[in-house]
Amino acid sequence: MLTPDSWAMRDPSDSIVGRMITIDPDQILFYELYDKAKNWNLAKTEKIIFSDKESLTSDPLLIVYSNKEVWRYYIDEASGNLIAFYIGEENENGISELFCSNQKLQYFKLQ
Repeated sequence: MLTPDSWAMRDPSDSIVGRMITIDPDQILFYELYDKAKNWNLAKTEKIIFSDKESLTSDPLLIVYSNKEVWRYYIDEASGNLIAFYIGEENENGISELFCSNQKLQYFKLQ
């Protein structure tokens, strides 16, 4: 399981210069850093809820957000970066998984 660390990524959008997540044992905190801001702004919080629905992947650690999006988090061994990979949507029948154009976010660890 992931330790309670902070991870960040640069964001090339107009108003946001960076994004950061902090993973605690029971929640993920999402922060944004706006241009010319001095502090990170808490954008949202998601409880860590693991899906108990069947999926086509063998990964038992799929996290379900409050909006039913399913994400897989893992640390890439080669780079040491945290990868957040969008799997699909959870519904009453299981997980509707995407196989193309999945969103992949890559964060580096803050020291």
